[in-house]
Amino acid sequence: MDFQVNLSLNSKIGPVLKGATSHHLGQNFSKMFDISFEDPETGKKTFVWQNSWGMTTRTIGAMIMIHSDNDGLVLPPRVAPIQVSILSFLA
Repeated sequence: MDFQVNLSLNSKIGPVLKGATSHHLGQNFSKMFDISFEDPETGKKTFVWQNSWGMTTRTIGAMIMIHSDNDGLVLPPRVAPIQVSILSFLA
């Protein structure tokens, strides 16, 4: 791997959550698996440049971390167009 970029999120209480990643893989895997194309300018076989990226369920965790506190969770209407309230009557 040539380099990677990470999006890390800090919360009010301190923990960091990795929100997304992008990895520049270079030509390592294309050479290993012979993934190539014919360069239209030179006519030569050229190995592709690859990258990999991901946004996983960690993104949901980040949204909960940002929009919650000790009183509960309030999601933005664009994320949760239907509002639901859960009330606890226990002391």
